Amino acid sequence: MTPKTWKNVALSDLFIFIGGGTPDKSNLKFWNGDIPWASVKDIKYEVLNDTIDRITAAGLENSSSNLAVNDDLLLVTRISPGEVTICKNSMAINQDLKIVKRFGGISPLFSYYLIKAHKQKFLERASGTTIKGIRLADLDEIVLPLPPVQEQIRIVNAIQEYFSEIEDAKKEISTALKRLDIYKQLVLYKAFDGTLLPIPPNEYETGTTLIEKIQNDFQNHYRLNLDDYYKDFKLWQADSNKGLRPVRPSKPQAYVATDAKELESMPTIPKSWKWEKLGNFSFVTKLAGFEFSKYIKYESTGDIPVIKAQNVSKGGFSDNEYSYVTREMLTHLPRIKLSGGEILFVFVGAGLGNVGVVPLGKEYMLGPNVALIKPSEYVFNKYVQYFLSSPIGKKHILELSKATAQGSISMENIRNISIPLCNFEQQTSIINKLDTLLTHADHLIDMLKIALIKADNFKSYILDNAFKGKLTDQNLDDENVEILLNRIKVEKEQFLSEQKIANKFKQSNKITMEPLKSIIEILMEKKKPVFTKDLWKLSVHKDDIEAFFAELKLIEAKIQVTYENQESLISLVP
Repeated sequence: MTPKTWKNVALSDLFIFIGGGTPDKSNLKFWNGDIPWASVKDIKYEVLNDTIDRITAAGLENSSSNLAVNDDLLLVTRISPGEVTICKNSMAINQDLKIVKRFGGISPLFSYYLIKAHKQKFLERASGTTIKGIRLADLDEIVLPLPPVQEQIRIVNAIQEYFSEIEDAKKEISTALKRLDIYKQLVLYKAFDGTLLPIPPNEYETGTTLIEKIQNDFQNHYRLNLDDYYKDFKLWQADSNKGLRPVRPSKPQAYVATDAKELESMPTIPKSWKWEKLGNFSFVTKLAGFEFSKYIKYESTGDIPVIKAQNVSKGGFSDNEYSYVTREMLTHLPRIKLSGGEILFVFVGAGLGNVGVVPLGKEYMLGPNVALIKPSEYVFNKYVQYFLSSPIGKKHILELSKATAQGSISMENIRNISIPLCNFEQQTSIINKLDTLLTHADHLIDMLKIALIKADNFKSYILDNAFKGKLTDQNLDDENVEILLNRIKVEKEQFLSEQKIANKFKQSNKITMEPLKSIIEILMEKKKPVFTKDLWKLSVHKDDIEAFFAELKLIEAKIQVTYENQESLISLVP
């Protein structure tokens, strides 16, 4: 229910909507001029000062585009119906927008808030299977509440006051989020320069003795695995070479010391710790290109999910969007079978350096662009994961990565990442402390993010109440709404009269253009396949994609579709 001094009116009683269009994109004289040209991608904020694209005066004159002026509203009617902005400079618009002309002293801000508060009504009127759009006739019939002009001013002032307080709160929340991120990075830094926790006396094992034990353990495991290999190989030969040939175990990586020059760029660490190359205490591998080509074929469903770069984000492992392989495929590549707990490291692309851990209790396969890191049993996986996510680790990874456009780091350089190695007990203490501090920080971050969402939701609540008359006190002495509507009617008639004269002038200045043709006519002239997007731009439907697809459906028996580099081409059936 709205107050008695208000009136529910159709949008056609308040505004005039003016459509837009797109100049011919094949005519260079129409583009990259001085006139801003707005499209849906520009409509993001309360006001719009400039646009991504620009057209020339000739482009404006020779298209169905129209020019909005300062304080006009731009309303999205296709793709994202109901989105709106206030135009702060003269600019042209495309066919997905409407210029909203105001009359009778209704302010731009009031009009903006009015439409913003009732976006759902625009969405309900929109139609279309792939792209939602709202027709002008449906737009005109949308009914919204109209208060007196004086009440409109009070509503705008109240909304702005509330919104200002909300924005101040959001800034404080955003500042707190940034500080928490800095805090997390500082905690991780201090964990690996040895200053997060007190270092106990050297009664425990040192980093030096630990790496010696790990190296000896690697050699012992290799000898045992080699003995098993010889036994399995003899059995395989005795069985007439049936089944898969046993795989000879690889020799442990040769020990690589961290040289003095590298140590100069590393933070100072406790004396009982030691900078050690990751490859000295870890198995590092990846899915080789030839292995992928020879053995792997993705399935939409299958036995085993494949972990790819998209499954390892900045926040760790992401359990989504898998490809699958059969169990038989994995028998050829036991090296890349994942059973849980392994460290994943993205070594190429935008996610370079992202680290995660394979979940326990499920089998996976290592996919492209992700390295597998298996530390020795004397080094906790989580200790390595935390280091690789720390500022020290990230800096080292960046230094070792190639300066390519895509960015990448080789397996050799992953093995050459230096990590401050401490004994098992100290690793445990560091992990436990980081778990406590970072979990607490993440909990606070989650709470603050929820608070941001609630702040935006509160804006919607404010708008909803504003247009129910609940935000301000009503004044019976305000000008009657009927007087406002009569004033709007007179101003609209005058505007339309002036617009007719302007349109005649525009028509007289148009460049003579070739008539636009139907899809069939274009295909008959071309006599060869045409890319679908080019066919649309050349056709009579260049400003209406739904009409373009409607004609395609009508003539589907006469055309055929082929593909080139994943783009569709259309031609006539021979």
